[in-house]
Amino acid sequence: MSETVDLKPDQLFLVKSILNRYVPNRDVVAFGSRATWTAKEYSDLDLAILGQEPLSGRITASLREEFVESALPFKVDIVEWARVNDEFRAIILRDGVELNANDAV
Repeated sequence: MSETVDLKPDQLFLVKSILNRYVPNRDVVAFGSRATWTAKEYSDLDLAILGQEPLSGRITASLREEFVESALPFKVDIVEWARVNDEFRAIILRDGVELNANDAV
């Protein structure tokens, strides 16, 4: 996994703040174009919420809604580790950047 993600510092702070509010005890990995530094200005941010147990529907919906209503100028896509297959997990691990949500507070 890489160590940095293609976000401006204020965007990264906002992402981590939202994650800390809804999934403070979960590791989160950014993957896709923002993790591989191939993103365009408005490319989405792909996030994998790690954990063997899925999130509750309420938390998932609230997390997604918070990102939609945020000041971020791009879409944030959320996937749950517990709900994806091994091939997709391998891609996440290969290209991913771990985000420590607690760094934001």
